Amino acid sequence: MKKVKTIRDVFCFIEDMFCFVRDKFYDVFRPVIKVFEVLFSVLSGVLGFVALPLLFLEGIQRISSSQLISGILCISIPLVILIVVVRSWLCDYRLRKRAEAGDVEAQYMLGQEYNFKYLEKDFSQEYFDKSMMWYRKAAVNGHVEAKTSLGILYLSRGTPEDNVEAVRLLREAAEQGNAKAQETLGDCYNEGNGVAKDRGEAERWWRKSADQRRKEAEHGSAYGYYEQLNLGNCYRKGSAEDKKEAVKWFRMAARGGNVYAQLALGECYSQGDGVPVDKTEAVKWYRKAAENGNEDACIKLGDCYIEGVGVEMNKEEGSKWYKKGREQLRFLLQLGKLNRKHGDCCYYGEGGEAEDKTKAVKFYRMAAEQGDAAAQLMLGYCYAEGVGVEKDKGAALEWYRKAALNKRADEFYVI
Repeated sequence: MKKVKTIRDVFCFIEDMFCFVRDKFYDVFRPVIKVFEVLFSVLSGVLGFVALPLLFLEGIQRISSSQLISGILCISIPLVILIVVVRSWLCDYRLRKRAEAGDVEAQYMLGQEYNFKYLEKDFSQEYFDKSMMWYRKAAVNGHVEAKTSLGILYLSRGTPEDNVEAVRLLREAAEQGNAKAQETLGDCYNEGNGVAKDRGEAERWWRKSADQRRKEAEHGSAYGYYEQLNLGNCYRKGSAEDKKEAVKWFRMAARGGNVYAQLALGECYSQGDGVPVDKTEAVKWYRKAAENGNEDACIKLGDCYIEGVGVEMNKEEGSKWYKKGREQLRFLLQLGKLNRKHGDCCYYGEGGEAEDKTKAVKFYRMAAEQGDAAAQLMLGYCYAEGVGVEKDKGAALEWYRKAALNKRADEFYVI
């Protein structure tokens, strides 16, 4: 058994055991958890209805007793909460009315909102169905991003009939130039989902997606490095010649500091994708990504040291990187939440920060790349609406998908 040396090790051990028990018995205790969630929701609602009016009355009483500052504070808290709630309700109401009146963009946005709720409410079937309904309305009216989103939702259900409908929608969106639809359609051909397997057709659609993404990837900005990574991933799925092109784009993004590209480049050298197998070069890129905080790279680098692949065997060094990978995952999730909170302050002009949507996007991107699902959702929204950044529906969809895949990991590490 591992020797416990410090109090910190004790807490790490307890947390690991808690994670194990939670993952092992989550489905067993799901009904109990749901009951507690409902009770908490009801209790918080009751407290809100009772406590806020009492706080408001207390404020009036203090002002009348010449306790001006504390009285104003007591009155302002319920008023601010009321304004936020009413504003949120009005926004939702207006969006729904626009959608019901046939506004295609509003229908798509409402589909997105229900998709968010589906992710946030533990994959609730009710929200999934409503999301599909509004995406479908927008798709029927010709909205390209809605067709792509609806197609991806159909694929997530996984039945043969759903896969066929997904391919139909994705093909329509792909032929209209949507890069994400083109890439996903290529995946369908590659895996035989909803269509006969056809590697050549898969590569054709992946290449089309890559061509769509190339313009953004050539910018070389922070977002450009992200697109270079995406472009590399598209090419990596293709032929031997495409894999060489993938390495080119991974290398560009990796040199720009993108840790995911550094990890991908290490994998290419390790597996011989687009370059001759070179375990030493693979270790070099794994180390760069690991030192820049990528937990997967830490684990792969640990494997290299344990097995003596591309580096001299050193089990103690391997164990060090394994431990760093585990700690880095915890650290990055916590750091991501802090960056997301900073982004919220810039977005809303709170916490001593001036309202600055561009600066908010900067922090949301940092948090999103550190694994924070809420920041990934917010960054997706900013790209969808053009808030603090140029509108880009493809980038928005990509961050929404990352948030969906990341949801379960993120919800456990709540500050």
